[in-house]
Amino acid sequence: MTPPAFDTEAGTTEAIAGALAQSFMHWGFLGWAVLGSLTAVVLARAHYDEGHPLQPRTLLMPVLGKRLVSGWLGSVIDALCVIAVVAGTVGPIGFLATQVSFGLHELLGLPGGYGTQLVVLAVLGAIYVTSAVTGIHRGIQILSRFNVFLALAIAAVIFIFGPTLFLVDAYTQGFGEYLSSFFTMATMTRRRRLLGGCSGGRCSSFPGSSDTAP
Repeated sequence: MTPPAFDTEAGTTEAIAGALAQSFMHWGFLGWAVLGSLTAVVLARAHYDEGHPLQPRTLLMPVLGKRLVSGWLGSVIDALCVIAVVAGTVGPIGFLATQVSFGLHELLGLPGGYGTQLVVLAVLGAIYVTSAVTGIHRGIQILSRFNVFLALAIAAVIFIFGPTLFLVDAYTQGFGEYLSSFFTMATMTRRRRLLGGCSGGRCSSFPGSSDTAP
């Protein structure tokens, strides 16, 4: 796991801004707009402009060459990518089943054992299959819109009926810390963190020294 980027004591009010800043770093612009979207842009360019197949192997065509990628090696690359996607999806879905079953147990008193979790998994699987079979313009589009509206509704309820001032203050401070410490957190390595650590957006390579990331 990524070590904390700030030296504030865990569980305190002072640690909130740093924790949010590091969350924004891993789940914000750097994680999605750069690492995620960049791959999609390259693949779309190769497919729509150059006519290459819309498959993972296309991303390695400039490196390995069209001849190698078009053969058995390309099939192996595609298969490994599918396995990686499945492995990365199964875990969160299983974790979601435990979360939903726990929520049903706490709110409705339903048993939170394996039976409930299996039912949740079956419902999720049915929704996934239905959305995939009905196509991108029907099932997937409806499910995506419902997901967005549901997320906005939940956020609105939490913002209105929850600790509004605390949320605004924490988000503002966290986002400000994220902007001021962006390059420091983006270039921080585990070794550097263990040797010196970061404090207030600054990292020290060794104890007692201080330097900012480029």
